[in-house]
Amino acid sequence: MAVSAAHSGEISVRRDGAIVEVTLDNAASRNRISTDGVIFLRETIREIGLDTSVRALILTGTGDCFSSGFDLKAIAAVVGSHEQEQHSYDEENLGGLAFEKLTLEIEQLRCPTICALNGHVYGGGVDLVMACDYRIGFAEVKALIPAARIGLHYPLSSIQRLVANVGRGVSKRLLLSAESVPGAELLACGFLHELVDVSSVRDRAIAVAERYAGLAPLPVEAMKVAVNHFSQPPEVGESLLKAYAQCLESKDFLAGIEAMMNGTAPTFQRH
Repeated sequence: MAVSAAHSGEISVRRDGAIVEVTLDNAASRNRISTDGVIFLRETIREIGLDTSVRALILTGTGDCFSSGFDLKAIAAVVGSHEQEQHSYDEENLGGLAFEKLTLEIEQLRCPTICALNGHVYGGGVDLVMACDYRIGFAEVKALIPAARIGLHYPLSSIQRLVANVGRGVSKRLLLSAESVPGAELLACGFLHELVDVSSVRDRAIAVAERYAGLAPLPVEAMKVAVNHFSQPPEVGESLLKAYAQCLESKDFLAGIEAMMNGTAPTFQRH
């Protein structure tokens, strides 16, 4: 199956030889990805994986934000509609699973992936960045995970990926304090591999992709699998899943989402 140009309304795909560029194109909503957008992206990633003539993928966005991740309203709707039901402590019951599968599929994609940060990155967008093999940003770029501000537990798989890439210290800063981390610090901790002028981010990403495309594909792809294998985190324990479920099923989370949509400050009651 050959990958060709496509557009979903919020995401565009273009191809130039052995390089595919996927652009999050919904700047008005900070490139937030809807359920349909996740489906489109997963299908695109699947097609790229099957098309061995594709040697590199560039993931970027439009506007002043790379991505703010998955649409939280969709998660809140799933959790809220089952608020009174009993759940097994399984991430499949907690909403947003398709987005988590998407980031895993990007991480495990056969060919190298380059993230070209056109702007700031928020929430689940951070996990999209961490799923990529090579990450390019600029000095003014900032990363922020506001989960704790709205009563949300960041997905466990996303925390695993974050810790594996940037370590405990920066992970705790992003997750526990919900404060932004600037470009220079993102470079120092390994969140980004290089900083360039904002006007040069895409050009640099293309240059890196062309370098990947010119190398022998079999060892490049096999060594990517090996690196991913040797950096695998331990299995998630039952206690972590219970804590995750408790947060997503809490009234605090629903209150946080409501406050975010209304532009007000939430009041958390620890329940």
